[in-house]
Amino acid sequence: MFKRRFIDISLGSSFELQTQLLIACQNEYLSKDKTEEIENKIIEFQKMTIGFISKLDASLSS
Repeated sequence: MFKRRFIDISLGSSFELQTQLLIACQNEYLSKDKTEEIENKIIEFQKMTIGFISKLDASLSS
């Protein structure tokens, strides 16, 4: 159960990071290409984490 809480926190943090990344791009601290590259990695992490949460929930309910 504790593992799930930490995973939820990490997922939330990734969404915060994504927001900060977009702000950095809007303020021209990063190029659009670099922003897209990093954002794609964040999105990949989010998808994998959501999949892991789903499998974890399924194993706990069975």
